[in-house]
Amino acid sequence: MKQFRILEPKLSKSHRARNEDIDPPIERSGHRMLCDEDYVYVVGGYCPYYSEQLIQEIWRFNILTEEWELMDAEGDHFPPEMASFSLCAEGSDAWKRAFLFGGTMVPFGDESSNRVTMLKKLPDAKFTWQPLALVGEEPIQQYGSAILMHNGVLYQIGGTTGHIYNMEVRSLTPVWTETNKPCASNFPEPHLWKWTLLNKAENEWGRYRHEVELVGHEIIIIGGGNPHWASTLDTLLVFDICSNEFKKRPTIPDENYGYPPPRMCHACVKYDNKIYIIGGCSEKKQVIGRRRALQEIPEVYDDIWELDTTTWKWNKLGAKLHNKTCFHAAVVTKGGCVYVFGGVVDGAFTKRCSVMQRLWLRVPSLEYLTMRTVLSIYPELLHNRPLDSPEFTLSTPATLIRSIFALQQKREENIEDMSSNNYINLASYVMRLVLG
Repeated sequence: MKQFRILEPKLSKSHRARNEDIDPPIERSGHRMLCDEDYVYVVGGYCPYYSEQLIQEIWRFNILTEEWELMDAEGDHFPPEMASFSLCAEGSDAWKRAFLFGGTMVPFGDESSNRVTMLKKLPDAKFTWQPLALVGEEPIQQYGSAILMHNGVLYQIGGTTGHIYNMEVRSLTPVWTETNKPCASNFPEPHLWKWTLLNKAENEWGRYRHEVELVGHEIIIIGGGNPHWASTLDTLLVFDICSNEFKKRPTIPDENYGYPPPRMCHACVKYDNKIYIIGGCSEKKQVIGRRRALQEIPEVYDDIWELDTTTWKWNKLGAKLHNKTCFHAAVVTKGGCVYVFGGVVDGAFTKRCSVMQRLWLRVPSLEYLTMRTVLSIYPELLHNRPLDSPEFTLSTPATLIRSIFALQQKREENIEDMSSNNYINLASYVMRLVLG
């Protein structure tokens, strides 16, 4: 198993032209990530060293060129609760809309949200935020929830006010009218969205900063907890979206390492039929600190575990994060590459990082390897590219091919010009010799 590779924080040429004073994305925690075929997106986050503390930004990372660019978000509806919100996309690789729920401002829990805001991807690399009109059995204002989208329905599970933890499950469904129902438009917008309480989970421990993945008709709830308890991973809590009931899913341990330690504030991705949990932290534990004083701090992890959802067997991978990390975010591309960004890197929750690191779960595609090789052979394709030229992306190999041909043609013209100039200089030299 290969290890995580740290990616150098480079800015795209178009970003540098538009934002001369803005550096690559700063260190943060509590952010979320999305991805499509060409880009990885980082949304929001919290940084105590940042003047605003809560980061109202959307960055995208070009998977092919490995360059960052700060995106334009139009309108005045950028959610202010940019720490430990929940985010999921509608669809996967070619998403056009994503949904943000909850989140908290600083101090954590003093002002939380139960709003749902749609993030819409616009042409010309722009985004806009659109608050949804909500009715029904609304959840309380909270953060650290988990959400996912399935068949046009948003599911919201658990969360905290900062004091009270819950495991309630709700669905959010679109309310259609005759003028905006799905058959009336290629990209319909419902007039309202309706909350429905599916299960109060009165017999389950409330938790936050858990992760969820859908397997068949079951939502698998992985980890989570509160400052004094973290969910174990030997038996997983499962919510059946057909019966709206909870049940337990026993798992099989790794032959050598057993079960993953209980954790929360981890990252989680699903690729094919396997779920991967990345890093995270435990509940607070008593440790001996400076001057032999007892302190309560969590243990932070750098491990990667794989759960096969056909056998429900755990497998600890040999790869590790470059730092023990929690409150980070991760995505996996359709090509099988995991990207992890940011997070807290100490148990006292005082240090954060701005590292983008990646891990391949499978051999990269020949197309990806070829295009990366071309860019390494012709670095001037990126450095000298006109600002109005199209981006080089994995989904547009023709753009890169045309640029190579144009570059080669220019090189040949330069060689011809040099040859012509050399001939003229030689002729002039001979004439001077003849004429004395």
